[in-house]
Amino acid sequence: MFCLKTKELKVNKSFSSSFAMMFLIFTGCGEGNQNTTTVDCESPKAQAGEDQTSLLGEAVTLDGLSSEWCSSRQDEGEYHWSFVAIPADSAVTEQSLSDNKSSTASAPKFLPDVSGEYLLSLVIELEEYSSDVDYVVVSVEAGGNAPVASCGGDDGFYSGEIGSVVTLDGTESSDTDGTIRTYDWFLTPPACSSEAMLLNAQSAEPSFVPDCGGIYVASLQVSDGGLWSEQELCTVEVASDNGMPVANAGQSKVLSNCVDSEIELNGYASYDPDGDPLSFQWTVVEVPNGSPETLDISSLTSIDPVFTYSDYGNYIFELQVSDGVESSAPDVVSIDIGSPENNTPPSADAGELITVDLKVNCDSALYGSGCAPCPATDVVLNGTGSEDVDADSLSFMWSALGHDLEIGNPSSSMADLTLPSRNLSSPSQVISESYSFELEVSDCNSENSDTSQVTVSYTCRRAQ
Repeated sequence: MFCLKTKELKVNKSFSSSFAMMFLIFTGCGEGNQNTTTVDCESPKAQAGEDQTSLLGEAVTLDGLSSEWCSSRQDEGEYHWSFVAIPADSAVTEQSLSDNKSSTASAPKFLPDVSGEYLLSLVIELEEYSSDVDYVVVSVEAGGNAPVASCGGDDGFYSGEIGSVVTLDGTESSDTDGTIRTYDWFLTPPACSSEAMLLNAQSAEPSFVPDCGGIYVASLQVSDGGLWSEQELCTVEVASDNGMPVANAGQSKVLSNCVDSEIELNGYASYDPDGDPLSFQWTVVEVPNGSPETLDISSLTSIDPVFTYSDYGNYIFELQVSDGVESSAPDVVSIDIGSPENNTPPSADAGELITVDLKVNCDSALYGSGCAPCPATDVVLNGTGSEDVDADSLSFMWSALGHDLEIGNPSSSMADLTLPSRNLSSPSQVISESYSFELEVSDCNSENSDTSQVTVSYTCRRAQ
């Protein structure tokens, strides 16, 4: 007499197909001690062991040691293990087991190749008799560290020749938690109508044959079966008779927030050694906020596009040029726009003190007891020593302090001043006058000021 008992095994979505399976297990229903029942030869009993949890990269040891069959035929029993379900990206098969379908396969091992759940079955075969199926679930978890991709070469650089095989090397890729299981290469050829393709792009050492000169860019990502690495880039420079053009994206700049909101990029220093005409391709690499695609830029294919900034911070651009046969290596330029909090006020310099000594001869025969008038005289107020460490454009404003002398061009760094005429009444008379001026210098955020003084002496002397 047997009782019918059921065991429900739920399998999650990491299997190649989702399903839930019901297993029927027949067990004795007698009142006696079931642990001491004798297994007859016609009814061997498979025991696949307890469900297990393992880390990716660690070998899993199965446990069928609790399986039973009749002692009289102890040497004839064989353990038959099978993979019932595996994770979607796994490639393990029964050949992955260290031992199987033998009397010694009670504890075979296998190495999971991806994270997820592996469902295995065990059947005990005793020549013409077979046990019921028993199952075990092995849950494999990825480690906490992603692998690191390395695409080899000389610090990521290769050289090649047209028509000769170039082999890339990703064997230095590593994973601290396990083993690299998947290699994913991608090849970007230069702008020369190349039809080069990577062979064995899912292997550690793919290859290709360059069909034109230029810079080929290869990218590599690797996986340990659970986590993917960051993308690693390497370049293959293939020489040709055509001279490779050179991109020059201009000088990187640090600007203050006073700069105009429209900023021009400059690729005019790019050139082609053969004198071929160039086409230009700009890429917005980084903006302070948001994605690069949101930047307002006039064109990505002109030599001098203009972009409009709306946020303070660093803007990074990349320029590549092509002569129609080859593309240049990229050149990068950054435009860093400071915030108002980082702006430095300008320094004002109203120039040195100005001293003017005016003398006029006195001829009593002509002027009686008086002298000829001292004429009006022009002087220049000089504020060109003012400066701004942020290289901001400056505004100037001169003003008179305590007098009404008129200043010409008061909003210029160099202002004109006319000293008035004076009449002296007698020889040896001296009139001294001083005039003070203030210079205010400002950028778009702040201002500073400085003062200067003009001292003039009017002297009447007797003619000799």
